[in-house]
Amino acid sequence: MKKKLLTVFCLVLATVGRITAHSYTLEECFTAGITNDYQLDILENATDKQRLAKKTALFSFTPEITTSGTFNYASDVPELDLTEINPLFSGTIPLGKKQNSDIAVSVTEVIFSGLAREYTVRLAQKSLDAARLKEEQRQDTVRETILQLAYSSTLSELGIESLNAGIERLKLDLTRIQSFYERGLVPEYDLLDIRSKVQEQEMKKKSLSSGQKNILTQLRAITGLDDITGVQLPQQYTDLFPEIPVSTAENKISENKDLQTRLLAQDSAELIQNRDRAAFLPVIAGSGTFHYANPGLNYMGDSWQSYYSAGIVVHFDLWSRGQKLSAVETDKLSVLQAGKAVEDIRRSLLQELQQDQETLKSFNEQLVFASSLLEMKKKQYTLVYDLWEKGQKSTVDVLTAEAELTAADIRVKNYRIQYLSLYHRVLLLLNEPLWRKE
Repeated sequence: MKKKLLTVFCLVLATVGRITAHSYTLEECFTAGITNDYQLDILENATDKQRLAKKTALFSFTPEITTSGTFNYASDVPELDLTEINPLFSGTIPLGKKQNSDIAVSVTEVIFSGLAREYTVRLAQKSLDAARLKEEQRQDTVRETILQLAYSSTLSELGIESLNAGIERLKLDLTRIQSFYERGLVPEYDLLDIRSKVQEQEMKKKSLSSGQKNILTQLRAITGLDDITGVQLPQQYTDLFPEIPVSTAENKISENKDLQTRLLAQDSAELIQNRDRAAFLPVIAGSGTFHYANPGLNYMGDSWQSYYSAGIVVHFDLWSRGQKLSAVETDKLSVLQAGKAVEDIRRSLLQELQQDQETLKSFNEQLVFASSLLEMKKKQYTLVYDLWEKGQKSTVDVLTAEAELTAADIRVKNYRIQYLSLYHRVLLLLNEPLWRKE
């Protein structure tokens, strides 16, 4: 059936691949649209910020190294009376120096933090993944908008083509009627009737042309291509694909980008909850300091001394437990909310998918019937025209047959483009747009 439909419409879509002076390929429009999109620039900056945030989170695993230098001067220092040590001694000695200098380098490394650092890094990665996903979504949105406008433009072109064919048929009839009228064989009413039909078709063509200009205006705004007059759709975008089985489509719905965004939000909420729970655990850190000081450890000395000190610090916050409990309870609600959001978007996507599948099925059935009707209208017009030439049918019969033929031709093209347009929206819903298969 699909091959038969392709055969029936091979001439219908002949204009799709037509190359004009200012006609661009679909890929050129995609590239221009993405380059011209200001929102995408903003999202790229947001991704760069998240990339830096991840680097910052990774730095929490590196030791903290600090250096310091101090110089102290005391106007007075304690003195020891030697007679208190031994009555035989006399005088005093200073217990320290008035001038003290110390140059120190300290290294501190967190040994245990309840996996808080790991959760923070994973959270930063999720935020980076979400930012990248938003970029991809925006690119897909730009491409999808351009593709749908290209389909609308093609539909206008095909409609104009059908009207032109009908106008040409009417003009041939008009030539004959004019000749008959001049010889007094037909009344003036027939002449006026066919002229009015030509005028009506011309008006419909102007309406379609106006709509196409609006579409081109939108394409220029999106792509920045001021000289665009048409879009060349590749063959794969004009072929009728077989319907996607519902079961297969429902299995692929998990790859939808909107759903992936909600899943990332759910993962982030769970990581925040785990990180806040880790705040109840103590933080254990090891530290070591190298000193170069005068007088150093010998407070009575008079020379520079090198030495080091090392130890372990255990930090446990006893005061802000209530605040931490409140944060964890809030996190539970956030995780619950994120889970419900995932289920909500999944149900919505499945419902949308099922509706689109039914609509595609309806379009396909209507397309088959419309194609069959078009063939009948062609034969009917030929028969009526032959009978009209023999004087067995009136001019009104010819005009009616011609109008029905033109309408049937436009109807077939309309169903086809609507089918293609919706089909590719379904592909995007399943995260399998054709531009990823090129």
